[in-house]
Amino acid sequence: DPSMHTEAMQWLELETDLRTALERKEFFLEFHPLVRMESGRVKGFEALIRWAHPTRGIVPPGGFVSIAEESGLITSIGRWVLMDVGRTATTWSHDDDFDAPSVSVNIAAKQLESDTLLNVVRLALGISGLDPRRLILEFTESNVMREPEAVRVKLEALKELGVRLAIDDFGTGYSSLSYLQYFPVDELKIDRSFVRLIESSDRAAALVRTIVSLARSLSVEVVAEGIEDIGQEWYLRRINCDIGQGDLYSRPLPVQDVEAFLARARAVRTRSDRPPCNDAPSSDAGDALRQRRLLRPPGLPPDFPLCLLPPPWPPCRP
Repeated sequence: DPSMHTEAMQWLELETDLRTALERKEFFLEFHPLVRMESGRVKGFEALIRWAHPTRGIVPPGGFVSIAEESGLITSIGRWVLMDVGRTATTWSHDDDFDAPSVSVNIAAKQLESDTLLNVVRLALGISGLDPRRLILEFTESNVMREPEAVRVKLEALKELGVRLAIDDFGTGYSSLSYLQYFPVDELKIDRSFVRLIESSDRAAALVRTIVSLARSLSVEVVAEGIEDIGQEWYLRRINCDIGQGDLYSRPLPVQDVEAFLARARAVRTRSDRPPCNDAPSSDAGDALRQRRLLRPPGLPPDFPLCLLPPPWPPCRP
């Protein structure tokens, strides 16, 4: 079939280009903020790899990671990511009132299976001087379940270095709940497919609520991915989700914009520092009139207090 031939040739061409991309320094990273939902403070960033292809333009991970995994190139690319992340994260400024932002890195199946992962992480931390507690390694649920006994040994060795571990895309794989206490995991990341349906599907909302409750019972932090509107954040805050990530807060940032984003975040008072908001249901006719005069963003539930909006906040009037 002609289409199969075309697809095979494109695959081969991309694989050939991948083999020289590292040498030509065509990869770069963007950083997607993670926000503590209780306070609105920046918790850290997830490092996302991009490929500046000389003819195809910017290629997202979905356009080349599967090829890199099948060809075995993912281990070399993953090593570069860890080295670059360590070097970059040590340059981010912080002060006594804000914890130094963490940085999360996705670890592919081939990297997890490799015997060199532990040494690469140790080398990246040693060369950069990055505090191990600021590095979070993310593994997909399906990858850690391939060989749970062997994976547990590797994860425990990584924990001894002081890094934190997260299970990504939680809820989309086939793991047994018993393994959550078996693996030394610090975070669970709820897959964006559940978050997207929170407002339209009672089942999705119930699943998210259950995952948050489960994580809290195991003393594990939970991250909700793919938050795009205030209604989703409103629900996640109500069920005490720890951390939010999504375009509602910011799109992935080029490395040169991270420092400015952190500076803006520090300049904004946290939610707990803000004065009480009078935008609450009341039987008083005057209060009801003032509520109607407040400018509410589109899609905001009528009982959502404006003072709990993510930055930038609208004015909270008496």
